[in-house]
Amino acid sequence: MTTKAFTKQKNSTCAIIIFILYLTLVAVLCFGNFNDETHSIGRWLPESIWGIPIDKYIHFLMFFPFPIAAFYAFRRSNDWKALVFAILVAICFAFMFEFLQSTLTGNARTSDPWDFVSNMTAITTSSVIMAVKGIVSDRRNRS
Repeated sequence: MTTKAFTKQKNSTCAIIIFILYLTLVAVLCFGNFNDETHSIGRWLPESIWGIPIDKYIHFLMFFPFPIAAFYAFRRSNDWKALVFAILVAICFAFMFEFLQSTLTGNARTSDPWDFVSNMTAITTSSVIMAVKGIVSDRRNRS
């Protein structure tokens, strides 16, 4: 195995590990019960910013890195296929986490369609950034 191939495989393994750790963190945040006043960070945050509930911003921040992390974890030879796959995986996980949130946590957490909208906004924004980066990179490589 050449040094370049070994480095590429090592980077791919690191990306997969980072993606798994990221998914674990998102799952803990989605399914954890943070309503206990003694452990809640919500007491330090405003209820809303510009009329949008603060938890929608948290959902956005939580799902923004998803397509990026998935892209680098699943990227092999075709970057565009990897990006489409990453977007589809992100959408499936966003839907699954929001749906399962109400079924697996009993009464501790509820499913909110606006949380899913926030998740999708983050996934879309991140995906557009990745697509633009890919287009710019493709044009640079052609020149």
